[in-house]
Amino acid sequence: MEQWPVTPSGKLDRNALPAPDGAADAETYTAPRNVTEMKLSQLWEDVLKNGPVGIHDNFFDRGGHSLKATALVSRIAKEFDVQVPLKEVFAHPTVEGLATVIREGTDSPYEAIKPAEKQETYPVSSA
Repeated sequence: MEQWPVTPSGKLDRNALPAPDGAADAETYTAPRNVTEMKLSQLWEDVLKNGPVGIHDNFFDRGGHSLKATALVSRIAKEFDVQVPLKEVFAHPTVEGLATVIREGTDSPYEAIKPAEKQETYPVSSA
C-alpha cells in the first residue's frame, strides 16, 4: 500500500484496509505427516481458534500466550496420556517440535480430580 487509510481524526481506518490475499500463508503451510501431528494440530486449532495449523507454525506467532499454552498442555495430557511441562511449549513452539516431545515422553495417564463426597464440614488448611 502506498498510503494507509485514515479516519477524519487521523487514526488508522481498519475497515478501509484491503483483505489479505493469503498468498503468504499458502506457501508456508506444511500439513501434518502422522497421527500425532494431526491430533496436535487439531488441539492447536481448538485452543487458538484459528486454523488450519501447519507443523512449522509457531504457537505464539499464531496468537498463543501463556494462558493458552497452559490450556494446550492440559489438552495434550488428556489426548496423549503424556505430561508435557509448560516450558516445553516455549522451548518447542511448533507442532513438529511438540510432537517429538510427546513421542519421547513417558506415559502418565490423565486423571481428573474427583469431587469430594458431600459432608457437613470439610477439613481446611491454614492457607
